[in-house]
Amino acid sequence: MADQALSSVTNFALGVFVARAVAPSAFGAFSLAFASFLIVFSASRALATQPFVVRFSDVSNEEWRRGARLASGSALTIGITAGTMFVAVGLIAAGALGNAFVAFGITMPGVLLQDSWRFIFFARRRGDLAFLNDLTWALVLVLTLGLVLLSHQASILWIVLAWGLAGTAAGVVGMFQAGHILPAPRRIADWLRAQRDLAPRFLIEHMTLSGSTQLALFGIGLVAGFAATGAIRAGQILLGPAYVLFVGLQLVAVPEAVHLLNRSVPRFRLAVGQLSAALLAGVAFLGLLMFFLPTAAGTALLGKTWPLAHRVLIATTVSMAGTAVSTGLLVGLRALAAARYSLRSRVAQSATSVGGAIVGAVSGGAVGAAWGTAIGIWIGVSLWWWYWRRGLREREVIVTGEIQAPRPPDPSMPTAPGAPA
Repeated sequence: MADQALSSVTNFALGVFVARAVAPSAFGAFSLAFASFLIVFSASRALATQPFVVRFSDVSNEEWRRGARLASGSALTIGITAGTMFVAVGLIAAGALGNAFVAFGITMPGVLLQDSWRFIFFARRRGDLAFLNDLTWALVLVLTLGLVLLSHQASILWIVLAWGLAGTAAGVVGMFQAGHILPAPRRIADWLRAQRDLAPRFLIEHMTLSGSTQLALFGIGLVAGFAATGAIRAGQILLGPAYVLFVGLQLVAVPEAVHLLNRSVPRFRLAVGQLSAALLAGVAFLGLLMFFLPTAAGTALLGKTWPLAHRVLIATTVSMAGTAVSTGLLVGLRALAAARYSLRSRVAQSATSVGGAIVGAVSGGAVGAAWGTAIGIWIGVSLWWWYWRRGLREREVIVTGEIQAPRPPDPSMPTAPGAPA
């Protein structure tokens, strides 16, 4: 939790600095670039680090190191490829949107490498190393943002560069923390071939989530204007600490759920329910806290964007609460390696949330879009629950020995417990 708090603080600082430095319309443009960055960010996790957590959370040190080289190398390759494309798009787009794309593109390889070390460390139950790595990012970020402020260059380009270069520094430090593990970017094909039963489904699932987020923002911007897009994004920033709960607990919960599932299915089932309830309670508390934040404090935090963010905050909290429940069920499906079920749930929930956001934007602007999103997300929660129960029943059948789980051959990778062999 402390590690994810540090990670979220760096992202929170990025959003706050940009919100205070630019007009609401420019912040909306930045939000679109950041949403595009998150698509690549999610793709890296889906293809590289999440299969690693599922397959290498209970292996020997030698196997962990071999898998870590391939997983981190795959993340680095994805960052280089996508970063090049971002720079090209930014040069064409120009303006605030173009500057954001260029800055994200330049720093993307290092940021994705840094993120991969976090998952790799947690799979080895070395959360202390992940914490120190994110602390490195935070400390370097204080230095880089300080230089930006002292130089009076507080623009989108320089703020994003300061953020990304600090993350790159932490990514380099991670190689030494891992015991001088050098990423193997050229072996991405070997890694993807070995994870072919999980990675494609994880990728589609993450692309659906990130793509729907971007589609919703573009749709809201097209229908209601960039100011509405900025309002939605600002409301999400206020609830940013909720992502400390979501991602922080996932970092620990997935590898621990894998261990628990192999020992007791009833305890595993109970743990998933408790996780969903805890996340829901945390989001509700945070949303109420932010809603009753004094106007002076809100204005100091988000500047001119605060009034817009406050108007959509209750609806955004309801949306986040639905995401909280879905996150707990996602952890359960990840541990079950039920990628097909998590994919179906994600696709359905994304479709209902995007549809709700656009319909709401047409009828009620930013506030309507926020409530439409909330309704769509909670419709999707029911599907998450149905598929979770189905995946659990299938696992119980496997445990009783009535059927055997398929185990396709995979000669290109070391065999990990629970992995295809």
